[in-house]
Amino acid sequence: MIDVIIPAYRGLAQTRRCLDSVLSAPVRAAREVVVIDDASPEPDLSAWLRELAAAGRITLLAHDHNRGFVASVNEGMRLHPDRDVVLLNSDTEVAGDWLDRLAACAAREPRAGTVTPFSTNATIASYPRFCVANALPPGETVATLDAAFARANAGRSVDLPTAVGFCMFIPRACLDATGPFDEAAFGRGYGEEVDFCLRAAKDGWRHLLAADVFVHHEGEVSFGQGAAGIREAAQRVIDARHPEFQPRLADFLSREPVRPLRRAADLERLRAGALPRILFVAHGWGGGIDKHVRDLAGLLAGTATVLLLRPAGEGVASLSWLAAGEEFEAHFAGEGDWDLLVELLASLGLAGAHFHHTHGLPPAVLDLPSRLGIAYDVTLHDYLALCPQHHLADA
Repeated sequence: MIDVIIPAYRGLAQTRRCLDSVLSAPVRAAREVVVIDDASPEPDLSAWLRELAAAGRITLLAHDHNRGFVASVNEGMRLHPDRDVVLLNSDTEVAGDWLDRLAACAAREPRAGTVTPFSTNATIASYPRFCVANALPPGETVATLDAAFARANAGRSVDLPTAVGFCMFIPRACLDATGPFDEAAFGRGYGEEVDFCLRAAKDGWRHLLAADVFVHHEGEVSFGQGAAGIREAAQRVIDARHPEFQPRLADFLSREPVRPLRRAADLERLRAGALPRILFVAHGWGGGIDKHVRDLAGLLAGTATVLLLRPAGEGVASLSWLAAGEEFEAHFAGEGDWDLLVELLASLGLAGAHFHHTHGLPPAVLDLPSRLGIAYDVTLHDYLALCPQHHLADA
């Protein structure tokens, strides 16, 4: 049995969305949903939680005064001292067998101390863009994104310097060895999971990113306008207690070992997308052609997915996804990589190509339509097809 612990304070719409997703998710693991109403200032939220508890759908712990996020979490973790737990923010949304995959990730590593999924708003576990509060990509739902991660990264994980508190699975063995969250230092929240993870790491526990799970996170619904000040105070405590953390985090950010896992999800989404995929080919100089290409991609948004192939240095070609909020970019160098590029493009099932410019790309770029078996269009922006100087004038 796993306890899914959800502290609730404000945000009826977000909390309803969270609990509806948790209660309807088709998980195989036995689980109990434990909600802590920390003296919510929203009567409608408290009333709805009481209705769920009366119907036997959740276990409700209700406070008569506000005790703070960390005290609420600790109370939930003490409720059943023999169970693994998942701490889940009330502004999250889950899909599929999310809990089974989190538990499986922990089970594969005997020293797993925490497991965190990918999310839209999860700093080092953020997607599509790293360390950014992302919106859900247009055309995607939590269910479609979670399914893409499950297919693209099945059974894969990577070590993190810390868990991210919006959703973290904690095996009971780690919780017993490390102790509860520090209520005195982090009572209102922010930083308590980092302090816990760093204490656990000193005892040999690892913190894992489950690369095959995606959980949506809106972010900072309960904290509201005071979030920035709470975050800064928590950071000062962490820096004083754990001076090793910032260098460790800086090393993680510079290596960014989660990038290949995000790219795998990008490719899975591209392959599974319902919209036709079109390849644009252009130079890397910017200017009018670049503006034209991006404007055209914007006009096609919602009707086609546009990929851009352009040079990115001597002998290097770059393939990127031209859509707002997307980060996908892959580089291919030399003849061997060119064959890999062709294989990748073939796997995407392109509907066609549109050539805008070929300067800086190898002559083999002109063979792409025949190798891929696709139709193509050409827009002549200058005289490159007739003159290597582009402008029908001597150098």
